[in-house]
Amino acid sequence: MNKLKTTVKKAGVFVAAAALIAGGGGTMYILLSGETFAQTGVQVVQQPKRDVLPETKAAATEVKAEYTVIDQSAAYTTDKLKETLTAKGAPTAELESRAAELQSTYVPGEKDITAEQAAAYGAGLLKKTFAADLNGYTARAGFLKGSVPGTDTWSVTFEPAGPSGGAAAEASGAKSYSVYLNSVNGKIINASSSYDRNAVKNADLNDPAWKEKAKQAVTALLPTNVTITSVKITAADGVDKIGVPVLCELSDGSAYMAGLAGDNKEIVNLYYFQTGYDGSLDRTINKQKQM
Repeated sequence: MNKLKTTVKKAGVFVAAAALIAGGGGTMYILLSGETFAQTGVQVVQQPKRDVLPETKAAATEVKAEYTVIDQSAAYTTDKLKETLTAKGAPTAELESRAAELQSTYVPGEKDITAEQAAAYGAGLLKKTFAADLNGYTARAGFLKGSVPGTDTWSVTFEPAGPSGGAAAEASGAKSYSVYLNSVNGKIINASSSYDRNAVKNADLNDPAWKEKAKQAVTALLPTNVTITSVKITAADGVDKIGVPVLCELSDGSAYMAGLAGDNKEIVNLYYFQTGYDGSLDRTINKQKQM
């Protein structure tokens, strides 16, 4: 898989990587919210180091009518964190402070929506825009505190059911999905589905159906007082990374970038830019091509 990496230093905890893996179900995606990305030059999505975190078996599970929600933040109890830190050789005098710091990073606060609410927001978007059928899926929700105010997020990965797990189900044709959203208001920042990269090779970018399909998908998400003002294909040389990219600019100054793939021109990636598209997705794709 192709990964778009940005490293960010977080004091006293970890150095972690942000990644965009187009079509990689069950993976982490870079957040491309125009408001934060354009202002800071960095968008923080941290993948915790596996050797310092508790097992997710302790995570709370709630069964929904369609899908099962696993709140992975529930694994970060004080006792479990201390136990894990001790096993990794952390000084006894630092256990309390380091456990508290980890909890503040990976456990939501009172202002944040719950894992179940985050999954519900994500499921709603996936049904509207991706035409997703999530019956029998498992939704794994992880909270992450951002490095700057207003960037705290939930990431929710919807994995298909299968006799040998999600990977087997996906191999048989079922899709996996990932959604990133603001942890306070539930605003979707990025949503993606797994897809066949070959489905966008030699795509006819002059086909007006790409724009029409993207417009239909984005329109389904808009409030009644917001309209699409322009639709255009951009970052055309990055179709193998996100699908055929179609930029939909909105009357309120914000924008969506939709990536589409396949004969039916299905949406496989969706990015929201609160203050309008800032070119960050194009730059990230170009940087990856040079690596």
